[in-house]
Amino acid sequence: MQYYMQPQRVSIAAGTIDRSTATLPQPKEHIFLAEKAPWFKLPDDGLAGFEEFDPPFQSKLEAWKRENMPMN
Repeated sequence: MQYYMQPQRVSIAAGTIDRSTATLPQPKEHIFLAEKAPWFKLPDDGLAGFEEFDPPFQSKLEAWKRENMPMN
């Protein structure tokens, strides 16, 4: 995934990686915790966790939406 408001940031959904032929990269943060299944326990890895994106990126996304998406 690549976003218009931060083109230097590229994200990969872990579920799209074939683990039989590739090694997963180390995560830098846990995002979308608001959508996490209640039974799933995050590892105690010391990484930051966010309900949506990390705050700086979420702010950029919200600003982009206000400027580019029509209000209903």
